[in-house]
Amino acid sequence: SLPPDQHLKVVGVWMEKYGIEPADVGAPGFLPHDTTITDSFTGADNGLGANWNIDQGTWGIRTNEAGVLENANCSAQHVTSLSTDDHYSQVLITVHSNTARSGPFCRYTTGALRDAYIFAHRTDITRELGKIVDNVYTQLVADGPAVTLPATYKVSADGSTITGYLDGAQIHQTTDTSNSGQLQCGMRGWGTPTRFDDFEAADLVAAGGDGTDFPWAAFHVQPELIATGVVPY
Repeated sequence: SLPPDQHLKVVGVWMEKYGIEPADVGAPGFLPHDTTITDSFTGADNGLGANWNIDQGTWGIRTNEAGVLENANCSAQHVTSLSTDDHYSQVLITVHSNTARSGPFCRYTTGALRDAYIFAHRTDITRELGKIVDNVYTQLVADGPAVTLPATYKVSADGSTITGYLDGAQIHQTTDTSNSGQLQCGMRGWGTPTRFDDFEAADLVAAGGDGTDFPWAAFHVQPELIATGVVPY
């Protein structure tokens, strides 16, 4: 279930993203969007800690990095929800040595009907943008030039636009509408000695807009929904 103040965070994101002042909307209240989620996995060799939900496989901190500890699908979800499903997730891949996928997840739900978008590294297909829908993986865009690790892989979802970045440079972009509404992020790896560091996730907010794309209908057509916390998004 969503946190009870989720609708106020959504309003806050909209206002920041589209450059809207509080007086412009007459909203009953808003909250800033969640701060950036980060984890540098610093600590004694042990589990990933209370901020992580282990979805698949075995994980642990090894020499101040997140380590995949078995030769199987290993996925971990950060427990913090972001404010909207327009967000990004990134992680530094320090070691990877097989043809399975390792990388960050966005719009990630766990379990038997697992959903996510991923920008993944493999030894053969080094830059692969893909999706998981109901636990079925589909490749979206991919290529295989040499990539020297460590390297930061980032995946973002902004509406139907799904983008993969490598060390800050946009590599692949496509459109897909399979996954929406998911507010959490995470990471996926396969096989020892795969290692990750410097995880980060945050809402996509581009402040300074002119308000022309602001979802005014949520306020002027259905204000009673905002008052009750049921905000369409």
